[in-house]
Amino acid sequence: MKYAIVFCLLLVALCYASKECGENEVFNSCGSTCIPNEPSCRPRPIADVPCPAVCSPTCDCASGYLRHHSGKCVTKENC
Repeated sequence: MKYAIVFCLLLVALCYASKECGENEVFNSCGSTCIPNEPSCRPRPIADVPCPAVCSPTCDCASGYLRHHSGKCVTKENC
């Protein structure tokens, strides 16, 4: 069972790694799938929700950009 889970995670990582990131995004091979750790246009909710320390491939906003509620990365002026 343990090996099946690891295999599935690796398969998902390989599939995601082949995907290109969007405009103003950069690929992060060890990102987090928890509540976004990147800056966003919305205030971050305060919650004590545990987040597992597991690397997942993600597309994060490039430096100087914030995650808009539409999902795109925009400048602060366009929030």
